Amino acid sequence: MIYKKYGQTFQQIRKQFGVSLAELSTIGIQKSTLSNFERGKSMMTFDKVILSLQYLGVSLEDFENFLNRYNSIDPLYLLDSVEEVIISNHSEKLPELLRVSEREGYKFISLAIKNVLGEVSSQETEEIVDYLYRIEVWSYKELCIFYLVIESLKSSDIIYLLRNFFKNNHDLFNSKKYQSYVGQLSCNAVVILSDRCFKDEAKEILDNIKANDLANTMFVKTLLIGAEGYWIFLFSNKEKGREEMIKALNILRIVDLKEVTQYYEKKYEKIIDKIL
Repeated sequence: MIYKKYGQTFQQIRKQFGVSLAELSTIGIQKSTLSNFERGKSMMTFDKVILSLQYLGVSLEDFENFLNRYNSIDPLYLLDSVEEVIISNHSEKLPELLRVSEREGYKFISLAIKNVLGEVSSQETEEIVDYLYRIEVWSYKELCIFYLVIESLKSSDIIYLLRNFFKNNHDLFNSKKYQSYVGQLSCNAVVILSDRCFKDEAKEILDNIKANDLANTMFVKTLLIGAEGYWIFLFSNKEKGREEMIKALNILRIVDLKEVTQYYEKKYEKIIDKIL
């Protein structure tokens, strides 16, 4: 049956991620609809397929690759590797990841890595910005690229992209994985915009993080404490802000995230001598 290939591939991905049909049905798709799709009895509508893939953290491109048995480096795996290298401060591994990305033809992942390496041209930066502006349906891949380049973007671009994102992408918040990653991205944006003296815009993002329950893991909750502490330190109460930032760093130390702690200490390096 024509539907069988799609359903079987979807089922393999779902089981690989350890997600039950019952859990997946919580996003508003009937369990029977999902079951019939996986067994090749009926096709799901495109929007339901997209919503289900988003919950699983899989892009449509990756789903198509699975369908075609395309033997390639998974772009999401590549992006996770880049982030791991950055967090662990092993920047010497980035050139190899760049070569892999270029070989696989992942243009914007390649540009994001070049941006981290400081090798991106002004024209390439504009290409990245144009790419981000064109995105209508965000997936994990696009969020990762945004995260990797955010510090190099103009404040106006960060503000526009996040406002547009929060306005139009609430469906992503059905996935805890997406919630967590958007929370991480947004906390980073708060620190960047606060550092650039965009007080109200940074506060707006803080409010969006809380309103959309994006701090849904201990890690993101800790980042939120630190980001909000930075905002308070700069714009409201230096002593209270200092206490909140120290609290965030201490939590990271308690859970033994040494590399992550060092990474965020570096991000706060402009004021670290004042808070420690």
